[in-house]
Amino acid sequence: MSTPIKTNQIVYEKINYSNFNKKYDVFVVKTKEKHFRTGAYIIDAPVLDKNVCAVQFETGNRFYIMMYRNPDNKRRLHDAVSGAEGAEFITVSRITSSELDDRIILQLLLNSLASVENSEISFNNITGHFYCFRKDWINKSKKDNTVFQIKCLEIGISPDYRLQFDVRTFTSVRLKNKIKFDKKKFSEYPQYVMSAHKTLRRKLETDTDIPFIMRQKDGERNNIDFMDFRNIKVFEKSKIGVVSAVLLKFNEKFSDITKIDFRSISDYNPVTCMRHDREPDIKFINKKLQSQKIYIVDKINDEYSTEFCTRLKEMLFKEYNIQAEIRKRIVKNGLNLCFIHNAEYYTENNQKDPHKQIYYFFMTVRPDGTFEFDKPEFTMFEESRYSECIKIFEDNPETVKGVIRDGYGNINIIRDTHLVTMPEIFRIHQELENDNTAIKNELKREELFPSVINIKQFRLDDSIYYFAGIVGKSLDGMSTAVNIRRIEIYEDSEELFSGFNKITEKAEFFPVNSAFFLNYICLS
Repeated sequence: MSTPIKTNQIVYEKINYSNFNKKYDVFVVKTKEKHFRTGAYIIDAPVLDKNVCAVQFETGNRFYIMMYRNPDNKRRLHDAVSGAEGAEFITVSRITSSELDDRIILQLLLNSLASVENSEISFNNITGHFYCFRKDWINKSKKDNTVFQIKCLEIGISPDYRLQFDVRTFTSVRLKNKIKFDKKKFSEYPQYVMSAHKTLRRKLETDTDIPFIMRQKDGERNNIDFMDFRNIKVFEKSKIGVVSAVLLKFNEKFSDITKIDFRSISDYNPVTCMRHDREPDIKFINKKLQSQKIYIVDKINDEYSTEFCTRLKEMLFKEYNIQAEIRKRIVKNGLNLCFIHNAEYYTENNQKDPHKQIYYFFMTVRPDGTFEFDKPEFTMFEESRYSECIKIFEDNPETVKGVIRDGYGNINIIRDTHLVTMPEIFRIHQELENDNTAIKNELKREELFPSVINIKQFRLDDSIYYFAGIVGKSLDGMSTAVNIRRIEIYEDSEELFSGFNKITEKAEFFPVNSAFFLNYICLS
């Protein structure tokens, strides 16, 4: 029997509310206004009380506090928030575990790990969130060891019970001139200073250290590799290395209350992938690209993007003998590789977001496997052929990742699910701790990495899902996670993904990723 594939959808043992109630009190802090006037400062204030185990921020006017059980807790919380601006609108109420959504309890327990000691990872619960820090994620000046940026991993549980692990960056106010403040003023950002444990804590009036705010420099995007298992040291620096350490500690500390694991899917179908020599591909790409001029358009225009575009230009010449030009504006009658900021940058600065601009380019795949791209001219005939596909993209630009239409007019939609696959992180951690370097052999690949290798399809909740992992034998790590996509049948169309292997072998159609529809590359 094949090893089940896993997703970041969590499953958990039924919570033992009795044991939880013996240890903890939970309070909800609300304001009658839309937001707390002092923002994140009031969320961080209760953490200064040593009896507070965790704080969980939910919305602009509500957050939860978990404390070690004590009859004096409510008074202590009142004292902690009484001096805040707008205190007359704030209420503090005790809430029983039976009144809480299980997700809130799980997140509060997770946030309480901030007090746990770990030799490599430091944990913190600030602004009502749970952050993980490592010394090697700190960006220092080589000259005098001045800290300019601190990367960390925020781990949280979404409302639909997905485990999220996102990179956050705190930047020193020394660099505030390299950050634009349009939508939110600099003075409105909560400030933090580095603690003795190499994490962050709220800045006090008596602190003289240079503070940090949660923002990145313009045009910059920090990343942490999703997975690296060359040895235990590099594994522990990766996202899943940190996630595995956190969940192992969670399950150990709260074993009498609950345990967390990832959802398993045993019934899935692997999709056969034809392997072939890379050399014909290089010749084919070279022939196609030599027929038109290539332009690398840098719309970020900072030190980082300049270096990146220069390297891309060098790579195109080395790999494909293509002489590309770097420009600042799009050039007509050529192929433009345009580099832009991430979506958050345009939202924060109240600018038009090019991510939302859609280019309707179509890929046609013939039964013999040949294909072509075209941008249709909307004559009366072409409009009837493509209009439905275009309408699908226009109505759902955030979730639609691809649209497939066969020769009979059947349409299937590829949607984002926000789910990613998870390898067997606990077993990988154990193998590497035991110094087992043979985890990359063929047998171990199928045991430990079924969720990130090859293409697999499965049915869940009456829908078809698939993911495309690493194809081939080379597997040392992954910079990003593997996304899971859902297939949606459009109106009364037939299901094109039934018998996935059979169809792809005939080359009647291929799943089309959104990359075929966008001519922008998001660099930061």
